[in-house]
Amino acid sequence: MALSQEDVLAQLNQLDITALLSDLVARPSFEREEAVGEYLMGRFRSLGVDTSTTEISPGRFNVLVHYGPSGQQLILNSHMDTVPPGDETAWSMPPLEPVVRGGRLYGRGACDAKGPLAAMVAAFEALVRSGTPLRGRVTLMAVAYEETGALGTATEAQRLSGGQMVAIIGEPTGLELHLAHKGVLRLGIVTLGRAAHASVPQEGVNAISGMARVVGALDALGADIARRHHPLVGYPSLVVTTIQGGVAANVVPERCQIVIDRRLIPGEDLEEAHREIETVLQNLQSADLILRMESEVRGAFPSSQTAADDPFVVALRDAGQKALGREVATGGFVACCDMWPFRERGIPAVIFGPGELAQAHTTDEWVELAQVEAAARFYALAALHWLGAEP
Repeated sequence: MALSQEDVLAQLNQLDITALLSDLVARPSFEREEAVGEYLMGRFRSLGVDTSTTEISPGRFNVLVHYGPSGQQLILNSHMDTVPPGDETAWSMPPLEPVVRGGRLYGRGACDAKGPLAAMVAAFEALVRSGTPLRGRVTLMAVAYEETGALGTATEAQRLSGGQMVAIIGEPTGLELHLAHKGVLRLGIVTLGRAAHASVPQEGVNAISGMARVVGALDALGADIARRHHPLVGYPSLVVTTIQGGVAANVVPERCQIVIDRRLIPGEDLEEAHREIETVLQNLQSADLILRMESEVRGAFPSSQTAADDPFVVALRDAGQKALGREVATGGFVACCDMWPFRERGIPAVIFGPGELAQAHTTDEWVELAQVEAAARFYALAALHWLGAEP
Protein backbone atom coordinates (compact mmCIF):
# COMPACT_ATOMS: atom_id res chain seq x y z
CA MET A 1 0.00 0.00 0.00
CA ALA A 2 2.77 2.48 0.94
CA LEU A 3 4.58 2.00 -2.38
CA SER A 4 1.32 2.29 -4.34
CA GLN A 5 0.47 5.47 -2.46
CA GLU A 6 3.84 6.97 -3.32
CA ASP A 7 3.43 6.00 -6.98
CA VAL A 8 -0.05 7.51 -7.23
CA LEU A 9 0.92 10.75 -5.49
CA ALA A 10 4.01 11.04 -7.69
CA GLN A 11 1.81 10.79 -10.78
CA LEU A 12 -0.59 13.32 -9.29
CA ASN A 13 2.21 15.80 -8.68
CA GLN A 14 3.11 15.65 -12.38
CA LEU A 15 -0.39 16.72 -13.47
CA ASP A 16 -1.18 20.40 -14.07
CA ILE A 17 -4.47 20.57 -12.19
CA THR A 18 -4.74 24.33 -12.68
CA ALA A 19 -4.61 23.88 -16.45
CA LEU A 20 -7.17 21.07 -16.23
CA LEU A 21 -9.56 23.20 -14.20
CA SER A 22 -9.03 26.16 -16.53
CA ASP A 23 -9.93 23.98 -19.50
CA LEU A 24 -13.16 22.92 -17.80
CA VAL A 25 -14.17 26.44 -16.77
CA ALA A 26 -13.46 27.85 -20.25
CA ARG A 27 -16.04 25.49 -21.76
CA PRO A 28 -19.62 26.69 -21.22
CA SER A 29 -21.95 24.10 -19.72
CA PHE A 30 -24.91 26.04 -18.32
CA GLU A 31 -27.41 24.97 -20.96
CA ARG A 32 -25.75 21.81 -22.27
CA GLU A 33 -22.62 19.97 -21.20
CA GLU A 34 -21.47 18.87 -24.64
CA ALA A 35 -18.26 20.95 -24.74
CA VAL A 36 -17.09 19.70 -21.34
CA GLY A 37 -18.12 16.13 -22.11
CA GLU A 38 -16.24 16.04 -25.41
CA TYR A 39 -13.15 17.51 -23.73
CA LEU A 40 -13.22 14.79 -21.06
CA MET A 41 -13.77 12.01 -23.60
CA GLY A 42 -10.75 13.16 -25.59
CA ARG A 43 -8.65 13.36 -22.45
CA PHE A 44 -9.61 9.87 -21.26
CA ARG A 45 -9.17 8.28 -24.68
CA SER A 46 -5.66 9.71 -24.93
CA LEU A 47 -5.03 8.04 -21.59
CA GLY A 48 -5.98 4.73 -23.15
CA VAL A 49 -9.05 3.95 -21.05
CA ASP A 50 -12.44 2.94 -22.37
CA THR A 51 -14.87 5.83 -22.30
CA SER A 52 -18.64 5.56 -22.57
CA THR A 53 -21.51 8.00 -22.55
CA THR A 54 -25.16 7.93 -21.51
CA GLU A 55 -27.38 10.30 -23.46
CA ILE A 56 -29.93 12.07 -21.28
CA SER A 57 -31.29 14.36 -24.00
CA PRO A 58 -29.90 15.73 -27.29
CA GLY A 59 -26.52 17.32 -26.59
CA ARG A 60 -26.66 16.38 -22.91
CA PHE A 61 -24.94 13.23 -21.72
CA ASN A 62 -22.94 11.65 -18.91
CA VAL A 63 -19.32 10.54 -19.37
CA LEU A 64 -18.14 7.36 -17.63
CA VAL A 65 -14.69 5.77 -17.32
CA HIS A 66 -13.50 2.80 -15.28
CA TYR A 67 -10.21 1.56 -13.83
CA GLY A 68 -9.69 -1.79 -12.17
CA PRO A 69 -11.45 -5.17 -12.21
CA SER A 70 -15.15 -5.75 -11.58
CA GLY A 71 -16.24 -6.47 -8.03
CA GLN A 72 -16.22 -3.80 -5.38
CA GLN A 73 -16.78 -0.38 -6.91
CA LEU A 74 -15.92 3.14 -5.82
CA ILE A 75 -17.89 5.76 -7.74
CA LEU A 76 -16.49 9.27 -8.07
CA ASN A 77 -19.43 11.44 -9.12
CA SER A 78 -19.49 15.14 -9.97
CA HIS A 79 -21.44 17.27 -12.41
CA MET A 80 -20.40 19.05 -15.59
CA ASP A 81 -23.26 21.56 -15.72
CA THR A 82 -23.25 24.96 -14.06
CA VAL A 83 -25.76 27.73 -13.52
CA PRO A 84 -25.66 30.56 -16.11
CA PRO A 85 -23.17 33.41 -15.57
CA GLY A 86 -25.96 35.94 -15.07
CA ASP A 87 -25.13 39.60 -15.74
CA GLU A 88 -21.65 39.30 -17.22
CA THR A 89 -21.05 43.06 -16.83
CA ALA A 90 -21.15 42.53 -13.06
CA TRP A 91 -18.14 40.21 -13.25
CA SER A 92 -14.67 41.70 -12.83
CA MET A 93 -13.47 39.33 -15.58
CA PRO A 94 -15.28 37.37 -18.33
CA PRO A 95 -16.90 34.41 -16.53
CA LEU A 96 -15.70 31.87 -19.12
CA GLU A 97 -12.12 33.17 -19.27
CA PRO A 98 -10.58 31.68 -16.11
CA VAL A 99 -8.18 33.89 -14.18
CA VAL A 100 -5.70 32.79 -11.49
CA ARG A 101 -5.13 35.40 -8.82
CA GLY A 102 -3.86 35.05 -5.25
CA GLY A 103 -4.02 31.25 -5.25
CA ARG A 104 -7.61 31.25 -6.51
CA LEU A 105 -9.07 30.38 -9.89
CA TYR A 106 -12.01 32.57 -10.91
CA GLY A 107 -14.76 31.71 -13.39
CA ARG A 108 -18.27 30.30 -13.65
CA GLY A 109 -18.30 26.79 -12.22
CA ALA A 110 -14.84 27.02 -10.65
CA CYS A 111 -16.37 26.14 -7.29
CA ASP A 112 -19.62 24.40 -8.29
CA ALA A 113 -18.61 21.91 -9.38
CA LYS A 114 -15.72 22.01 -11.84
CA GLY A 115 -13.24 22.29 -8.98
CA PRO A 116 -14.38 18.93 -7.52
CA LEU A 117 -14.67 17.47 -11.03
CA ALA A 118 -11.10 18.52 -11.94
CA ALA A 119 -9.82 16.96 -8.72
CA MET A 120 -11.62 13.69 -9.49
CA VAL A 121 -10.28 13.62 -13.05
CA ALA A 122 -6.75 14.22 -11.77
CA ALA A 123 -7.08 11.47 -9.15
CA PHE A 124 -8.41 9.02 -11.74
CA GLU A 125 -5.61 9.82 -14.18
CA ALA A 126 -2.98 9.41 -11.45
CA LEU A 127 -4.35 5.96 -10.59
CA VAL A 128 -4.26 4.90 -14.25
CA ARG A 129 -0.80 6.33 -14.94
CA SER A 130 0.64 4.69 -11.82
CA GLY A 131 -0.58 1.29 -13.00
CA THR A 132 -1.57 0.47 -9.44
CA PRO A 133 -3.46 -2.85 -9.39
CA LEU A 134 -6.64 -2.66 -7.32
CA ARG A 135 -9.00 -5.26 -5.88
CA GLY A 136 -11.97 -3.41 -7.29
CA ARG A 137 -13.05 -0.77 -9.77
CA VAL A 138 -12.96 3.01 -9.69
CA THR A 139 -15.70 4.55 -11.82
CA LEU A 140 -15.68 8.24 -12.62
CA MET A 141 -19.11 9.67 -13.48
CA ALA A 142 -19.14 13.17 -14.95
CA VAL A 143 -22.86 13.83 -15.09
CA ALA A 144 -25.35 16.19 -16.70
CA TYR A 145 -28.44 17.93 -15.33
CA GLU A 146 -27.41 18.22 -11.67
CA GLU A 147 -28.38 21.87 -11.45
CA THR A 148 -31.82 21.22 -12.92
CA GLY A 149 -33.05 18.01 -11.41
CA ALA A 150 -30.39 15.31 -10.83
CA LEU A 151 -31.48 13.49 -13.99
CA GLY A 152 -27.91 12.54 -14.98
CA THR A 153 -27.05 10.80 -11.71
CA ALA A 154 -30.54 9.35 -11.26
CA THR A 155 -30.24 7.71 -14.70
CA GLU A 156 -26.89 6.11 -13.81
CA ALA A 157 -28.05 4.99 -10.37
CA GLN A 158 -30.98 3.12 -11.90
CA ARG A 159 -28.55 1.17 -14.10
CA LEU A 160 -26.28 0.04 -11.26
CA SER A 161 -26.46 -3.60 -10.28
CA GLY A 162 -24.40 -6.24 -8.51
CA GLY A 163 -21.38 -5.99 -6.26
CA GLN A 164 -20.57 -3.80 -3.30
CA MET A 165 -20.68 -0.12 -4.24
CA VAL A 166 -19.88 3.16 -2.53
CA ALA A 167 -19.86 6.71 -3.86
CA ILE A 168 -18.25 10.10 -3.27
CA ILE A 169 -20.18 13.11 -4.57
CA GLY A 170 -17.97 16.01 -5.62
CA GLU A 171 -19.43 19.26 -4.29
CA PRO A 172 -17.89 22.26 -2.50
CA THR A 173 -17.66 21.19 1.15
CA GLY A 174 -14.48 23.05 2.14
CA LEU A 175 -12.68 19.67 2.35
CA GLU A 176 -15.11 18.46 5.00
CA LEU A 177 -16.69 15.03 4.81
CA HIS A 178 -20.43 15.65 4.60
CA LEU A 179 -22.63 12.72 5.53
CA ALA A 180 -26.06 14.22 4.86
CA HIS A 181 -27.81 16.79 2.72
CA LYS A 182 -31.17 18.55 2.60
CA GLY A 183 -33.97 17.65 0.26
CA VAL A 184 -36.18 20.10 -1.60
CA LEU A 185 -39.85 20.37 -2.54
CA ARG A 186 -40.89 23.16 -4.90
CA LEU A 187 -44.55 23.99 -5.41
CA GLY A 188 -46.34 26.45 -7.62
CA ILE A 189 -49.50 27.80 -5.95
CA VAL A 190 -52.19 29.76 -7.80
CA THR A 191 -55.13 31.73 -6.40
CA LEU A 192 -58.02 32.25 -8.82
CA GLY A 193 -60.51 35.06 -8.26
CA ARG A 194 -62.77 37.07 -10.54
CA ALA A 195 -61.75 40.09 -12.61
CA ALA A 196 -63.60 43.41 -12.32
CA HIS A 197 -63.05 47.11 -12.93
CA ALA A 198 -60.95 48.58 -10.14
CA SER A 199 -63.58 51.27 -9.56
CA VAL A 200 -66.04 48.59 -8.40
CA PRO A 201 -63.78 46.05 -6.66
CA GLN A 202 -66.78 44.54 -4.85
CA GLU A 203 -67.84 43.08 -8.18
CA GLY A 204 -64.71 40.97 -8.34
CA VAL A 205 -62.65 38.59 -6.20
CA ASN A 206 -59.06 39.79 -5.71
CA ALA A 207 -56.61 36.94 -6.28
CA ILE A 208 -53.68 38.98 -4.92
CA SER A 209 -55.50 39.70 -1.65
CA GLY A 210 -56.25 35.99 -1.42
CA MET A 211 -52.62 35.17 -2.06
CA ALA A 212 -51.59 37.53 0.73
CA ARG A 213 -53.51 35.28 3.14
CA VAL A 214 -51.83 32.22 1.62
CA VAL A 215 -48.37 33.74 2.07
CA GLY A 216 -49.13 34.66 5.68
CA ALA A 217 -50.29 31.13 6.45
CA LEU A 218 -47.24 29.61 4.74
CA ASP A 219 -44.93 31.93 6.70
CA ALA A 220 -46.55 30.64 9.89
CA LEU A 221 -45.99 27.05 8.74
CA GLY A 222 -42.38 27.92 7.95
CA ALA A 223 -41.86 29.26 11.47
CA ASP A 224 -43.37 26.07 12.88
CA ILE A 225 -41.23 23.62 10.91
CA ALA A 226 -38.09 25.67 11.68
CA ARG A 227 -38.37 24.34 15.24
CA ARG A 228 -37.16 20.98 13.91
CA HIS A 229 -33.40 20.38 13.77
CA HIS A 230 -30.85 17.96 12.41
CA PRO A 231 -27.34 17.81 13.91
CA LEU A 232 -25.57 17.86 10.53
CA VAL A 233 -27.65 20.06 8.22
CA GLY A 234 -29.50 22.30 10.67
CA TYR A 235 -33.07 23.45 10.18
CA PRO A 236 -35.73 22.83 7.52
CA SER A 237 -37.26 25.86 5.85
CA LEU A 238 -40.13 27.13 3.74
CA VAL A 239 -39.86 30.35 1.76
CA VAL A 240 -41.84 32.07 -1.00
CA THR A 241 -39.35 32.72 -3.79
CA THR A 242 -41.38 34.24 -6.66
CA ILE A 243 -44.75 35.97 -7.10
CA GLN A 244 -46.72 37.10 -10.17
CA GLY A 245 -50.15 38.66 -10.36
CA GLY A 246 -52.34 41.25 -11.99
CA VAL A 247 -52.67 42.53 -15.55
CA ALA A 248 -53.26 46.29 -15.22
CA ALA A 249 -53.51 49.06 -12.63
CA ASN A 250 -57.27 49.41 -13.11
CA VAL A 251 -58.26 45.72 -13.05
CA VAL A 252 -59.06 43.59 -10.03
CA PRO A 253 -56.66 40.65 -10.53
CA GLU A 254 -58.24 37.29 -11.19
CA ARG A 255 -55.00 35.31 -10.89
CA CYS A 256 -51.88 35.32 -8.70
CA GLN A 257 -49.10 32.75 -8.55
CA ILE A 258 -46.25 32.05 -6.16
CA VAL A 259 -43.48 29.45 -6.05
CA ILE A 260 -42.32 28.10 -2.71
CA ASP A 261 -39.09 26.35 -1.81
CA ARG A 262 -39.37 23.85 1.04
CA ARG A 263 -36.07 22.38 2.29
CA LEU A 264 -36.22 19.07 4.14
CA ILE A 265 -33.82 17.63 6.68
CA PRO A 266 -33.09 13.88 6.96
CA GLY A 267 -36.03 12.24 8.69
CA GLU A 268 -38.61 14.40 6.94
CA ASP A 269 -40.69 12.82 4.19
CA LEU A 270 -41.53 14.54 0.89
CA GLU A 271 -45.14 13.34 0.90
CA GLU A 272 -45.69 14.48 4.48
CA ALA A 273 -44.15 17.88 3.71
CA HIS A 274 -46.53 18.20 0.76
CA ARG A 275 -49.50 17.23 2.94
CA GLU A 276 -48.60 19.92 5.49
CA ILE A 277 -48.75 22.57 2.77
CA GLU A 278 -51.97 21.19 1.25
CA THR A 279 -53.60 21.26 4.69
CA VAL A 280 -52.82 24.97 4.97
CA LEU A 281 -54.36 25.59 1.55
CA GLN A 282 -57.45 23.51 2.32
CA ASN A 283 -58.06 25.41 5.54
CA LEU A 284 -57.93 28.71 3.66
CA GLN A 285 -60.14 27.29 0.91
CA SER A 286 -62.86 26.38 3.37
CA ALA A 287 -62.74 29.89 4.82
CA ASP A 288 -63.42 31.46 1.41
CA LEU A 289 -65.39 29.31 -1.04
CA ILE A 290 -65.35 32.05 -3.71
CA LEU A 291 -61.54 32.10 -4.04
CA ARG A 292 -60.03 28.95 -5.58
CA MET A 293 -56.50 27.63 -5.06
CA GLU A 294 -54.42 25.18 -7.07
CA SER A 295 -50.95 23.74 -6.44
CA GLU A 296 -48.45 21.98 -8.69
CA VAL A 297 -45.22 20.18 -7.81
CA ARG A 298 -42.28 21.83 -9.64
CA GLY A 299 -39.56 19.59 -8.22
CA ALA A 300 -39.10 17.07 -5.41
CA PHE A 301 -35.80 15.57 -4.27
CA PRO A 302 -35.37 13.76 -0.95
CA SER A 303 -32.81 14.38 1.75
CA SER A 304 -30.38 11.58 2.56
CA GLN A 305 -27.78 10.50 5.09
CA THR A 306 -25.02 7.94 5.59
CA ALA A 307 -24.22 6.74 9.11
CA ALA A 308 -21.05 8.11 10.70
CA ASP A 309 -19.95 4.61 11.68
CA ASP A 310 -20.37 3.13 8.20
CA PRO A 311 -17.14 1.29 7.25
CA PHE A 312 -16.83 3.46 4.14
CA VAL A 313 -16.88 6.64 6.24
CA VAL A 314 -14.29 5.18 8.60
CA ALA A 315 -12.01 4.37 5.65
CA LEU A 316 -12.42 7.86 4.22
CA ARG A 317 -11.43 9.44 7.51
CA ASP A 318 -8.21 7.45 7.39
CA ALA A 319 -7.60 8.47 3.77
CA GLY A 320 -8.32 12.08 4.67
CA GLN A 321 -5.80 12.04 7.48
CA LYS A 322 -3.09 10.99 5.02
CA ALA A 323 -4.24 13.27 2.18
CA LEU A 324 -4.72 16.43 4.23
CA GLY A 325 -2.29 15.83 7.09
CA ARG A 326 -5.03 16.37 9.63
CA GLU A 327 -8.28 14.87 10.86
CA VAL A 328 -11.10 15.38 8.38
CA ALA A 329 -14.02 17.26 9.88
CA THR A 330 -17.51 15.86 9.27
CA GLY A 331 -20.65 17.84 8.65
CA GLY A 332 -23.72 18.16 6.45
CA PHE A 333 -24.46 19.75 3.09
CA VAL A 334 -27.20 22.35 3.55
CA ALA A 335 -28.17 22.32 -0.13
CA CYS A 336 -29.49 19.43 -2.21
CA CYS A 337 -27.09 17.36 -4.33
CA ASP A 338 -26.69 14.08 -6.22
CA MET A 339 -26.16 11.88 -3.15
CA TRP A 340 -29.78 10.82 -2.79
CA PRO A 341 -30.05 8.61 -5.94
CA PHE A 342 -27.30 6.40 -4.47
CA ARG A 343 -28.75 6.31 -0.98
CA GLU A 344 -32.18 5.37 -2.35
CA ARG A 345 -30.50 2.24 -3.73
CA GLY A 346 -28.80 1.52 -0.41
CA ILE A 347 -25.35 2.58 -1.61
CA PRO A 348 -23.20 4.28 1.08
CA ALA A 349 -22.32 7.76 -0.15
CA VAL A 350 -20.67 10.92 1.13
CA ILE A 351 -20.10 14.44 -0.18
CA PHE A 352 -16.60 15.89 -0.37
CA GLY A 353 -14.83 18.51 -2.41
CA PRO A 354 -12.85 21.73 -2.59
CA GLY A 355 -14.44 25.16 -2.37
CA GLU A 356 -17.06 26.75 -0.16
CA LEU A 357 -20.78 26.55 -0.85
CA ALA A 358 -21.00 30.31 -0.25
CA GLN A 359 -19.05 30.83 -3.50
CA ALA A 360 -21.37 28.66 -5.60
CA HIS A 361 -23.58 30.50 -8.12
CA THR A 362 -22.02 33.87 -7.26
CA THR A 363 -20.57 36.65 -9.40
CA ASP A 364 -16.77 36.26 -9.58
CA GLU A 365 -17.08 32.64 -8.44
CA TRP A 366 -13.75 31.17 -7.31
CA VAL A 367 -12.06 28.19 -5.72
CA GLU A 368 -8.79 27.85 -3.81
CA LEU A 369 -6.35 25.92 -5.99
CA ALA A 370 -4.65 24.42 -2.93
CA GLN A 371 -8.00 22.89 -1.97
CA VAL A 372 -8.46 21.42 -5.45
CA GLU A 373 -5.04 19.77 -5.21
CA ALA A 374 -5.81 18.48 -1.71
CA ALA A 375 -9.12 17.06 -2.90
CA ALA A 376 -7.34 15.22 -5.72
CA ARG A 377 -5.05 13.58 -3.15
CA PHE A 378 -8.07 12.65 -1.06
CA TYR A 379 -9.95 11.01 -3.94
CA ALA A 380 -6.86 9.07 -5.03
CA LEU A 381 -6.04 7.81 -1.54
CA ALA A 382 -9.70 7.02 -0.92
CA ALA A 383 -9.51 4.59 -3.84
CA LEU A 384 -6.39 2.95 -2.38
CA HIS A 385 -7.84 2.70 1.11
CA TRP A 386 -11.21 1.35 0.08
CA LEU A 387 -10.26 -0.96 -2.76
CA GLY A 388 -6.77 -1.79 -1.54
CA ALA A 389 -3.77 -2.36 -3.76
CA GLU A 390 -3.06 -5.90 -4.87
CA PRO A 391 0.24 -7.29 -3.54
